[in-house]
Amino acid sequence: MKENIDANAPFFEYEFRDFYLTAFLLCECAQLEKVRVVDKKKSKCVFVIKSQKEVESVIRDFFNDKALINPQKYKEKIISLKSCLHEAKQKVEEENANAEEKEK
Repeated sequence: MKENIDANAPFFEYEFRDFYLTAFLLCECAQLEKVRVVDKKKSKCVFVIKSQKEVESVIRDFFNDKALINPQKYKEKIISLKSCLHEAKQKVEEENANAEEKEK
């Protein structure tokens, strides 16, 4: 995430399922808005990010091996994103368990 984000500027919002692409975008130009579970039974999630710029060219760089990022920063984003992912899945599991309890 860039530190010099203008709070008054408009944001673009995106959803991705690709874990490593999302971590890369968090390094380059985006902020994680939330992790949304889309399939509760299989615990499939999407990552909702926001950015002050369109990310298509950054995504092209990622897939065309043209991206240059700090490897330590990328590692930190992966660790952080994994934590958010596990937290979202845990919340869904707890909600499912509570719903099953109510049904009994």
